Amino acid sequence: MELQRSKWSGWPSSFPLPSSLGEAGGISRNRLISEITLTWRCVKLKLVELPMGLRRYVKDISRELGEEIIFLGDPVYGSCHLYEEIADFLGLEEIIHYSHTPFYTPNKRVVFKVNQLSYSEDVFSIIEEEIRSESGKVGVITNAQFLKLAYEVKKRFKDRVELKRGRLARGLGQVLGCDFSAARVESRKLIFLGDGLFHPIGARISTGKEVLSLNPVTCEQINVEKEAERFLKMRFHSIFRAKRSNSFGVILGAMRGQFRMRDFQMSVRLLQEEGKEVFRIVSKVISPEIIEEFGLDCYVICACPRIVDEQPRFKKPLITPRELEIAFGRRDEYVMDEISEVEW
Repeated sequence: MELQRSKWSGWPSSFPLPSSLGEAGGISRNRLISEITLTWRCVKLKLVELPMGLRRYVKDISRELGEEIIFLGDPVYGSCHLYEEIADFLGLEEIIHYSHTPFYTPNKRVVFKVNQLSYSEDVFSIIEEEIRSESGKVGVITNAQFLKLAYEVKKRFKDRVELKRGRLARGLGQVLGCDFSAARVESRKLIFLGDGLFHPIGARISTGKEVLSLNPVTCEQINVEKEAERFLKMRFHSIFRAKRSNSFGVILGAMRGQFRMRDFQMSVRLLQEEGKEVFRIVSKVISPEIIEEFGLDCYVICACPRIVDEQPRFKKPLITPRELEIAFGRRDEYVMDEISEVEW
């Protein structure tokens, strides 16, 4: 009996399959896996990681790269989601990661591709008006897609604008969903350049400063005060539910950039002191389909802080380690959950 070559057109043409199953009608599994692994290592494929919003452009990206590539199908939410172990398993030498800047040094060669988006020139007029309304400086924060714009704002307005580098993010003024340290400037007011509200809301709560969210493409302006209040109400509702819970799943992030062992151990210890049932869980992906199968009352997220923003998708409360401290009287004021360093 012959093993037939795969009909998939994307499979490397040099892939050698055993010509025979052997005298006993079977081939050693270890030998087959060894041959497969060695073959992959001979093929110069590259692993391409795309966030959900870019996967629709897979044909364009394939033409752009023009190389032997294989696309990752697992979720990609940030540069904390570098699937180095998959690249190792396939014997791939390089990862191409789209849309995020690095915040730790990978073990493998990783090329980070961050496209800078175009913006309206009216943005500068709006920022100038905000500067004139302030007696001092204005702080500017942004995401990876508008770093070039932030640099241009600093260049134009010079000492009237504060642009600070954070702990984890590589760009000046860049904030992450897990790091708002670039927003901690002397200015009374912050201008966020980008779309979406999570980053400006996080900056508002973590600094206590007034934050204006300015979309550089549409020039839409939003003072996020009401949105921040709505966010806090939702979070305190989850904290209240956590306080009334008996069984807890404490989830440790299994991705290198989300691995938070110190918070994990602290959370387990706190819950044990409170006499709660505690179940330790480790996971790369945290979704309703995966987590709620455990059937526990509440889940403490020692992984990406942004996961709690997905609370409406979950039936059970999700809380951060900081919110757990509030629930059981170990902390008074609400603080945004942030990652201060990469532990792994």
